[in-house]
Amino acid sequence: MNKLFLLLLKDEDDEEEDGGSDDEGSDAESNVMVVLEPDHPLMKRFQTALNKQLSRQNEKVTLELRELEESLRSRKKEREDLGVDLYGIQQELARYQMMLEKNHDEHSEVQQVRKQEEQQLEDVRNMYKDLQYSSNQEKKKGKLGSFTF
Repeated sequence: MNKLFLLLLKDEDDEEEDGGSDDEGSDAESNVMVVLEPDHPLMKRFQTALNKQLSRQNEKVTLELRELEESLRSRKKEREDLGVDLYGIQQELARYQMMLEKNHDEHSEVQQVRKQEEQQLEDVRNMYKDLQYSSNQEKKKGKLGSFTF
C-alpha cells in the first residue's frame, strides 16, 4: 500500500475566526486538503479496517473457490461415470445388434429351406396325383378289359 491517501480536514481555526458563518466563499477556503503517507499514525485505523474487510472478502472468495472446485470435481466424476455407463451400454447394443443380424440370417436360411421343402412337397403331391390318376386309369382299363371277354 504505497499509495498516498487524501483526507479532507476542516480547518477549525478558520471556522472560529469566521464566526461560523455559512458563507460559500468561507467554506471553500476552510476545506484544506492534506496528503497522508501510508505509514502516518492517522492512517493506522483506516488500514486496519481495510485489512479486515479485505481479509473477509478474501476468505469468502477462497471458500467460494473451494466450493466451485469441489463442484467441478464432482461433475467431472459424474461425467466420467456416465461415460463408463455409456460405453457399457454401447457394448451391449453392439452385442444385441450382432445377435439380431445372426437371427435375421438364420431366419432367412430357415425361410429358404422351408421354400425348398414346400416346393418338394408340392412336387410329391403332384406326382402322387399323377400316380393316383394313372392308377385309376389302369383300374378302369382293367375293369373294362375283364368285361370284354
